[in-house]
Amino acid sequence: MGYAETSYRLLKKVSNKYAYLIEDLKEDLKQANLNYTIEEYFSMMVFTTLVLLISVFCIGGFIFFFVMRSIIIAFIGGFLLSLFITIITIVAFIIYPSQLMDTRRKKIENNLYFAANYMSTISSSGLPAQKIFKVMGNFSEFGEIAKICRRITRDIEVFGMNVNEAIEKVVQLSPSKKLNELLWGMRGIILGGGDLSTYLKEKSKSLLNDYRRLLEEFTRSISLYLEIYITLIMVGTVFTLVLTTIMSLLGGYVKQLQLVQMIIVTIGLPFISAVFVLMLKTINPTEA
Repeated sequence: MGYAETSYRLLKKVSNKYAYLIEDLKEDLKQANLNYTIEEYFSMMVFTTLVLLISVFCIGGFIFFFVMRSIIIAFIGGFLLSLFITIITIVAFIIYPSQLMDTRRKKIENNLYFAANYMSTISSSGLPAQKIFKVMGNFSEFGEIAKICRRITRDIEVFGMNVNEAIEKVVQLSPSKKLNELLWGMRGIILGGGDLSTYLKEKSKSLLNDYRRLLEEFTRSISLYLEIYITLIMVGTVFTLVLTTIMSLLGGYVKQLQLVQMIIVTIGLPFISAVFVLMLKTINPTEA
């Protein structure tokens, strides 16, 4: 029995009664590909919060008592620490589906141009839409797009849907507007009896232009961040080190200023550099 099922069995009544409080997460759960009902997800959130609340209160209270030798301080410290962890846990459960959905959207859109171009090549051979999706599903290089194509193929071959119904169903689970536009366009072409190969060729050109624009914007952003890094971080660090050295020569406090310099060089500079790397990875259109 999984964690979600266990949590739901233990907190079934509470979950059924209060799960409406996170009803807004229902679509996010679907598009994040998290296979939980809203009641199961709510029960996991409550169960995890309760376990952490009790554990942190006991452990934190023991540590505070061991350090301070005061029951009152231990109780207050454990309570405040457990309250903080509780808030963090609830917030994490609320934002997790949207973060996962955004990651999934980025993975889809990173590969969308290449997938559309490949679909255009396949369709030019005269294969029908359902065969195109089946072929695309065999290429794991396309990541989330390949999974979506396999889902369409499964709905057609296993559940007996036609290709239009399968597309309509899978669009509801996709977090990417660009992919949805592509799939809705394919559905419209199929229903209207149009030329699917021509549509995919034009769509791949449009997606190529979008991809180029993203790369150009990323290049400009890198230049800006590089200037900020060199000007504020590198030059600022050198200036601070020189200034503190002069201050130590003129006014004493040599050991204190040496400690400040060591903290800046060994902790401050690596930390800020790591933050800049994370920022660049976040805005990188090829990173998921």
